[in-house]
Amino acid sequence: MAGNSRPAFEALQDAVPALDRLIGDAPGPDDRNLLLAGRFVLVLTGLDDATTSATAITLAREMEVPPGDTIAERQLLGIQAMAGALAGKSAVTVRERARLARRIRSDPAGELSTLGAAFALLLTDDLDESLAALDWLVDGNQHEDTGWTLSLALSTRAAAMCVAGDFDRAYADAGTAVTIAASAAWDAPMVLPRVMLAKTLCHRGELHRAEALLETARRPRHDELVWQYPVYLMVRAVIQRRRRDLDGALRWLTLCGEHLARSGVENPVFAPWWLEASELLAAAGRADEAAPFVEHGMRTARAWGTRRASGLSLLARGLTTPGRPGILLLEEAVATLESSVAGDEHRRALYSLARALMVDGDLRAARARLGQLTDLADQAGDPIVGGAAHRLLTAARGKQPGAPGLTAGEQRVVQLVAAGRTNREVAAELFVSIRTVEARLTSVYRKLGVGGRADLVTLRQQTGEQR
Repeated sequence: MAGNSRPAFEALQDAVPALDRLIGDAPGPDDRNLLLAGRFVLVLTGLDDATTSATAITLAREMEVPPGDTIAERQLLGIQAMAGALAGKSAVTVRERARLARRIRSDPAGELSTLGAAFALLLTDDLDESLAALDWLVDGNQHEDTGWTLSLALSTRAAAMCVAGDFDRAYADAGTAVTIAASAAWDAPMVLPRVMLAKTLCHRGELHRAEALLETARRPRHDELVWQYPVYLMVRAVIQRRRRDLDGALRWLTLCGEHLARSGVENPVFAPWWLEASELLAAAGRADEAAPFVEHGMRTARAWGTRRASGLSLLARGLTTPGRPGILLLEEAVATLESSVAGDEHRRALYSLARALMVDGDLRAARARLGQLTDLADQAGDPIVGGAAHRLLTAARGKQPGAPGLTAGEQRVVQLVAAGRTNREVAAELFVSIRTVEARLTSVYRKLGVGGRADLVTLRQQTGEQR
């Protein structure tokens, strides 16, 4: 809808109140359903554009909250849950409305509402309910004329898997969503699949592919997209940070915060730019500059009230607080995130705690935390955090890094990749599938503690293993 939603929203702002006046105070069932449908479309259209979303959020909050007995009522509940999630004011209320909205079946508008409910449930830490709704949407849209819904559902499920820390599943879902969108006539406005795939590529260390994909995601007025643009900005920041351009990353994150404020979005976990900015500044030795970002996180986390939000707020405070007080905050962040749905952020908090313990001289405690982290990273197939944990654990043990043993198949893949072969070329030369090559590379990255292809080649050059 991007590009057309603003004039439609302005027209609906006049039409829906006029319909309300025309129907009167005692509408029959059909008139009531018509009015509820009008309110649903009004809020849905307003939430599509950053210039109208703040108004749409306010309108949704001021509307009657229906009991959820009919499809029309559940549609409105779904969009109210979505708007409430963006506003970030009460996770408990949003969760209740989203669960009611999930009961819609066999209705196209109901699918949109279910998608919004799944998004809201994810932000309330109700990962199981969110995935159940998304699985239902994916399973029910496996035919050609529902590709738009399927692509969005897969992209949203990829976002859920990123939160849970299952980046392999996120990569698979996002890749499928991009393939579906690219094969359809309505590909132009489909930004979210590409952005989510770029996010998973960053986690795999494939920064060049991620950046190229983000370029294809740019659309006219894409900076007015409420949902996609903040994620786009966050991924841009990740790329700059991995390239050690901290100021560049901070610019993208600040732009993300400004966009969310303009859109009326106050949810602390939707796009936690404030945490990333705090972590960047702490790593650069500029923790004092992070105070406004930490304060933003504390304020919005209190309002939203989920364990994930609280854990991220504690993490930001711990990262920017020196000495033992900071370590205590990081320990609390680890405990809070461990009991939340945020598998990825829990691992990041563990790493930050272990590093702080090492700086404080408590190597025994650091080794214990790093041992826990390497186990979690191995279970999740997380080469980035796993590699970083391995390097830090080596330092904590006072040893020089040693490469864990590679299998013969992994060694051959490494040799060919270092010689400049693509995954497809490696697969053809070894007579295996591309998926097998990708799996072996992921294992190699984890064992050697490198973040991706370029780091692998650099490591071989540094250790004299280049053939």
